[in-house]
Amino acid sequence: MLLARNIRYEIFYRVDLAGLLHYMVTFNTGQRRMSMQNQLEIMQKPLLQQLERRSNIQLYHTLAATPGDQRPKERFSASDIIIATQAFLSANAHVNAGKEAERFLDTERHYLEEAQDVDSVLDVFGTITSELHPLIVERYEEPNRRYILSSGGIMLIGLAAALGFVYSKSQLSGAQNALRRLIGLVSTLGDRDPLRLEEYGRAVATITSARGKNIRRLVYDTYLRFFSGVTPELAWMNTASIITGT
Repeated sequence: MLLARNIRYEIFYRVDLAGLLHYMVTFNTGQRRMSMQNQLEIMQKPLLQQLERRSNIQLYHTLAATPGDQRPKERFSASDIIIATQAFLSANAHVNAGKEAERFLDTERHYLEEAQDVDSVLDVFGTITSELHPLIVERYEEPNRRYILSSGGIMLIGLAAALGFVYSKSQLSGAQNALRRLIGLVSTLGDRDPLRLEEYGRAVATITSARGKNIRRLVYDTYLRFFSGVTPELAWMNTASIITGT
């Protein structure tokens, strides 16, 4: 018994790696839905490669994980870093995985072409992952606090967005000075909670309306006020009172 098979051949002409990855995600999504994390890793593979090679960042790739694998808590997820870099470039704390994937698919330009200063992105995130993050891990004992950056989420995104705003005003030197100020805060000897995370929990509890939006604003505004010198520390409750009008 002979079975008829339809074979389709496709020829790609003058398509670079980023363009090929764009096609792969678009085609695959139409046939079999893949996770948003995998989509982001495929679409932004050129950026991830540069971060790992030039900034020596150890990332966790869901594409390379086997079933049952769990991400080491101290290692940053590749998809989280992608979202954070977009928050930095846009100075926007409201980015998310869905919006980032849609943005990539809707544009004809590729990530590394949009980032005019890729070296600055690599420099800033190299400092976050190799200097700031290990210091936080060293200072805190509770897992939910030790890995507050590598767990992704609003704390990483809000920090990246605030640094992005500083970068838009004073370029790399300003962003690095802001990071150094934060690193100095975390390095303060004798302070068991340099990031004021206990106060952060209380501040979050005061936000009762539009919680997702306002918590993102809380993190972004608090970091930005600290970076600009308005507050000598991360004044979470003070920012929350401004947001809630209390």
